[in-house]
Amino acid sequence: MMTFQKIFSLFRQSLPVPSLITYSNWLLVAGLIWLSGTITAKIIEKNYLITQAKDSKIIRLNQKLIAKPKKLNNFEAIIKNNVFNAEITAEVIPIIEETPEIIAPASDELKKIISNLTLMGIYRGRTYYSIIKHNKTRKEDLFGINDEIFDTGAVVIKIYSGKTRQEIHIQLKNDIGILKYEEDTKAETISKKTSKKVVQRKQVAKKKSRQNPITEEKLNSQSNKGNDYYLRAEEVEKHISDFPKLLNQAKVIPYIKNGKSEGYTIKYIEKGSLYEKLGLKNFDIIQKVNGQAIDSMEKAILLFNTLKNEREITINILRRSQPISLSYHIN
Repeated sequence: MMTFQKIFSLFRQSLPVPSLITYSNWLLVAGLIWLSGTITAKIIEKNYLITQAKDSKIIRLNQKLIAKPKKLNNFEAIIKNNVFNAEITAEVIPIIEETPEIIAPASDELKKIISNLTLMGIYRGRTYYSIIKHNKTRKEDLFGINDEIFDTGAVVIKIYSGKTRQEIHIQLKNDIGILKYEEDTKAETISKKTSKKVVQRKQVAKKKSRQNPITEEKLNSQSNKGNDYYLRAEEVEKHISDFPKLLNQAKVIPYIKNGKSEGYTIKYIEKGSLYEKLGLKNFDIIQKVNGQAIDSMEKAILLFNTLKNEREITINILRRSQPISLSYHIN
């Protein structure tokens, strides 16, 4: 029989002791590497990768430092002086064509009132205005919606200005009538007046030329010398004859200062228009015509009446905050 010691020695001899020791060492080394890597990663993560959050604080903005939105009139000086030399183009005002309404025939009383009125033209802007002349008194004035016409009791209730028709609807009590812009009649009337005025102006011009000679160049063409402008009567009459077109070749808006109207700002001037030939520029403020203050839309029409009836005209304007006088000599 084999003793226990012999069996143990045989078992020990059968085991690959060196191989087991080698495997153990590798496992031990791998474990140490993993452990050291884990510890190192924790240290790096804690000290370098994770930022400790501080107590949050609510920061209130100083309301005085927050920029508030500005109104357009805050930039009036920049716009008026055209600091950036922007080119102003004529504003295109949309023309809305509407289907004509069917209106019952006006009463005799309203027809009589309408027969004494002439629609000279319509100004299209933010607000529409009709320019009406009283045939008996020869007075012209501007009338908007709900305005009474020359103390007749008749009121403007609608203004139409399209490519095919220009007319206003007038109401007297419960009656409604239509006053139309008659271009054919207008052209004939203007041509007759024009011929008479041109003859009169030429006669006066000949007398004046003996005392204060004007060069042939100034008589035959539009020219200017400084703030003096020389215009032919025929040229002025040609522009004024198409009154509706003239009214819409520029836009005028009230110039308000300290709560009071001190003239009208003109802008969106069309090239080649009478306004351009008069030497007016975008953002000029027209304040006086022949010494009369232009402080209402009704008085703004004075410029056209003056051009039709006068030879020597002076307009006072503000240009880039500087007062300027423009003188016109129509021959």
